[in-house]
This record gives sequence, C-alpha cells and structure tokens, in this order.
Amino acid sequence: MNFALALKKIPYEEIICSLKDGIKTLKEEDKELIRQECVVILRKAKPPRRNLNLEQLKAIKSLRNNNNIVILKADKGGATVIMNHEDYVNKMKDHLYNSSSYKKLEKISISKITRLVKKAIKDTNLDEKLKKHLTLIVKLFLIFMDPKIH
Repeated sequence: MNFALALKKIPYEEIICSLKDGIKTLKEEDKELIRQECVVILRKAKPPRRNLNLEQLKAIKSLRNNNNIVILKADKGGATVIMNHEDYVNKMKDHLYNSSSYKKLEKISISKITRLVKKAIKDTNLDEKLKKHLTLIVKLFLIFMDPKIH
C-alpha cells in the first residue's frame, strides 16, 4: 500500500504521452525546449535497482494472482489486511444493508443538483467575483456531465 516495486524498465511511452498532454497549452517554442530537455533526461535514465529479492517478488505475484483473497489498507495504523474474498463481500453487504450509517437516497437529476449548488453559492457571503467563478465551474460541470442539457 505504501510501497512501490522498482520498475524493470522505464516506461518511455507513458512518460512521452503524459508530457504531450502536460505541455499542449504552452507556446510552440516552450514545448520544443521541454521536449529536448526530456529527451536528454530519458536517454540518460536507467531503471532503478530491484528493491525486493526473487523470493519476495514470487510471494507478491502469488498474492496478486490469488482471486480468493482481497488485500486492503487497514482503516487505522497503516497496516495491510488480507481477507478471504467471500468473507469480504459478505461483510460489506452486511455493513451496507444492516447499518444505520447509510440510507438510500432518492434519485435526483444533475440539473436539480446544479440548481441547489447555484442557490447555495448565491446565498453565501462570498465576494461576487468568487460567486461568479464558482457558478461558472458548476455550469461547466453540468455541461461535462450531461451535454444535452445546455
């Protein structure tokens, strides 16, 4: 959970794709400069040394491939919990259906939620500039969630 395996090889394609996405709004000369610097860095890059021995790697692979267990981060203490998959599903169902912590919500449309959020923004003591900015974000969210509405 708080541990990452050392990579066997450097994911060049993923890095390049992320770079393209990250610099797409920059001016062309800035993009080119960043690309050149990244090429130099990637050519020099070497994968890190393994941080687990062969036995540990086999154990992790065995756990990862075992569909009968669920591996979770514990709620407290930073521990890791390994549970039988069927027990986990039953415990979750029991918690959801027999708990007073949750209640089933009525179905509510995106447009109704948007109206309620806009009203809440309007009724705050925030300055007008911030209210307009937040309202714009809500409108963009609405368009993103359901383009047919606008």
